[in-house]
Amino acid sequence: MKLRVDAELASELAMYDPLAGAELVLVPGDESFLQIDAARYEEARARAEAIVATVDDAGDVEIEPPPGVFAALACVKKMLAANQPTGFFDIAPQYLSLSGIVNIDPREPRLRFARAAWHGIKRAGDVWTVAGRVRGRGGKPVPGVLVDIFDADVVRHDEIGRGMTDEVGRFRVEYREHNFRRGDLVYGPDLFFRVSTPLGAELLRERAMKGHLPGRANVEVVAVIELQIESDPAP
Repeated sequence: MKLRVDAELASELAMYDPLAGAELVLVPGDESFLQIDAARYEEARARAEAIVATVDDAGDVEIEPPPGVFAALACVKKMLAANQPTGFFDIAPQYLSLSGIVNIDPREPRLRFARAAWHGIKRAGDVWTVAGRVRGRGGKPVPGVLVDIFDADVVRHDEIGRGMTDEVGRFRVEYREHNFRRGDLVYGPDLFFRVSTPLGAELLRERAMKGHLPGRANVEVVAVIELQIESDPAP
């Protein structure tokens, strides 16, 4: 069976990250792995009845789940980062579990790990994400525009990264703590944006002070931002 293995990044944008390159362990029975760490993972992996396979970079794995109920565990060693040259950030091994009893729907064979757990793994792995959508007049999504993301600071603003909107106006950018952190401060970045066409025509330029407003200041490891431009780009 081809099984899709992913985790919820931002359901409001229908964004789900593939567990690319992760090792997947299925443990038959109704045992729950509420607390999972390296030792617990290795103990489960070593069981004779455990089924072990590696997820490909698209998030798929060929595996035959055990009959009945089972627990699903994963060891994650890299995370999606589309704006990076390799497409991924490598991280120290992190562990996930699907709590309770897992059943596979044969009509949509998928294992999906929960948002809260995935965001915790992203923070532990130092892989931060800004995701969102650009809308034009009448709320229509704007595809194919560049989104530059900045962190507002008192002395000098940091460039977080750049993404491009997809066919439904969504964008995402991955970055790491060193892109915004100053000294011993442990707060998240204060976000403001610029939107432009690939030819350089500016569609939106926010002032840095917007990064200090609620919803933009000190954002969490995954921030979801909606952007509105005043005029649609020329065709």
